[in-house]
Amino acid sequence: MQVDTDKIVVDFSRDGFYFPIDVLGKREVNSVRGQIQSVEEKYGKTYNLEDIFRGHAHLVMPILYDLACHPIITDAVTHLLGPDLLVWNTSIFIKEPKAETFVGLHQDLYYWGLDSNEEVTAWVAITPATLENGCMQFVAGSHKKAVPHFDTCNKNNLLSRRQELKARVKDIINVQLKAGQCSLHHGHTFHSSPPNRSEDRRIGFAIRYITPRMRQTQFSHDFAILACGQDKHRNFRLLPRPRGIFAKEEVKRMKAIHEIQNSIYMRDFDP
Repeated sequence: MQVDTDKIVVDFSRDGFYFPIDVLGKREVNSVRGQIQSVEEKYGKTYNLEDIFRGHAHLVMPILYDLACHPIITDAVTHLLGPDLLVWNTSIFIKEPKAETFVGLHQDLYYWGLDSNEEVTAWVAITPATLENGCMQFVAGSHKKAVPHFDTCNKNNLLSRRQELKARVKDIINVQLKAGQCSLHHGHTFHSSPPNRSEDRRIGFAIRYITPRMRQTQFSHDFAILACGQDKHRNFRLLPRPRGIFAKEEVKRMKAIHEIQNSIYMRDFDP
């Protein structure tokens, strides 16, 4: 599928999202899934993979770093944010088959401490995303402003704070994707996903793109990688491509960054 960048800009401006975009072929997406599952088998007893997968796995897995810098995705996002892109964070979302886990309705930017809304999230389907296995759901036109959220006690909510937003919604769009396709959504677009009722895992990789103009408001510096273009602002400390899979020093650095960013994301949270 050829990417229609004009349509991306028009639809994204109106709806706050766009999909689908073909990114990875069958062999490529199977390689990503295989490496995620290999990491689970090899490192699952050594590290808290839930925390690593939730934030910054691209800093310890070269295949995910490269996916975050994939030219098909970055080309589409540059038409929305401009030629210079940083990746502030990534997350692997896994819903096990027949599990009750879900993602509550929320906005991505609400807790991040960043000073503007120049952010786009690309969500790459590592497995198919269907109605049965709990594909994402967007609320059309909901990206115009931030709204209040509240923290819940529901441990099945995959979000770190188990948060949900306070709003009545309509015009819900089911984001069904083939494995290897991605969707784009604005940092304020309402989105959620229901439980996986299928017989297979549902795996997605979320990439948070920001412009170098943005700043972290809650502490003196933050971290990112340069996905494309240039960083003339130097508001973030840029990190290199990982040298290998779960290299010890890179895991240590990633965990330190995760702890710093979590201090912002989880502030005032009482589980």
